[in-house]
Amino acid sequence: MLEQDGREMNTNSTIKAVCLITLVILTGCQSSSSDTKADLESKLAKELKEGLPAGKHHFKAGNYGLSERNYRLALEVDPTNAEAWLGLGATYDQLGRYDLADRSYKQVMKIAGPVPQLMNNIGYSYMLRGKKRKAKTYFAKAQKGLPENLTINGNRELLAKL
Repeated sequence: MLEQDGREMNTNSTIKAVCLITLVILTGCQSSSSDTKADLESKLAKELKEGLPAGKHHFKAGNYGLSERNYRLALEVDPTNAEAWLGLGATYDQLGRYDLADRSYKQVMKIAGPVPQLMNNIGYSYMLRGKKRKAKTYFAKAQKGLPENLTINGNRELLAKL
């Protein structure tokens, strides 16, 4: 027996207690090995299905933290989903994280090219940053691809009022 701080401590009891606690912790950390490949693919498909719509829903509701989380979830399932990257970029714009928005938009460019929706989002991003000239350039590119689009036209009008 050891004496510590005026109290006796049984070394064997202490070792047994530590081992028992470790065993309990490790048992709780085991993962289920019963998941088959089909189960995992099904879970991933469900996450993708729920992630993208949830991201859009939360974005429209102004819940940008939840929007970001769901878009990232969708991208974990499918990193080539241009729509999720575009939504993530728009979310980062709303959060004022323009560095991350730029990264997201670069991913969209790699996947889908300079589509009008991307040009519009980049233009809006520059408008939020106060870079009117760059915003105008991107809105013009977007409008060239979709001349009758109400969102793009509305953004151009909004920029003209600033």
